[in-house]
Amino acid sequence: MVRAMNLGGKRGGGKRRRGFTLVELLVALSVISIAGWVFVSFYSSALDLNRTAVNRATATQIAQDQLLSIVQSPKQYQWALPEQGGADLFSIRKGADDPPSGNPAELPAAMPVDRNALSQQTNYHERFRWLAFGRLPSPEATYYEVTVVVHWEERSRQESVALTGSVPRFALGGTA
Repeated sequence: MVRAMNLGGKRGGGKRRRGFTLVELLVALSVISIAGWVFVSFYSSALDLNRTAVNRATATQIAQDQLLSIVQSPKQYQWALPEQGGADLFSIRKGADDPPSGNPAELPAAMPVDRNALSQQTNYHERFRWLAFGRLPSPEATYYEVTVVVHWEERSRQESVALTGSVPRFALGGTA
């Protein structure tokens, strides 16, 4: 007598189970949702990091441009040199009516021609402000240290970038 072998591992008929159970579907959906959430979180973090990097690069460029302007043409600025020539910080102002929050950043030379893009770039650059300070490192120093600080607000926090250069004392009429 020949017996039929059951290869399905179950006793009884040769029916095969088709489809997924509800538990399997719930587990699969849970795994897909967690993977999607992780992807969206990484994407959001990458956007924030990119925004921060662009803001820092913009602030650094503004600071470089302003520092270069002060170093190349120091007499075009108002230097509040201390009376005693100490190592205290003093302000370097563009004009007598400089706002206390800092001077607005100048717009880049190359700007978009599209009206909307121009408006966006203008609004973006208006967020950045700069202040300049000077210091005589020592009474015998032949130069002034010049520091330009650019600040802006990002995610309700004040951020800033500072660059330092030097101007010879004789450029302002001081001793060399």
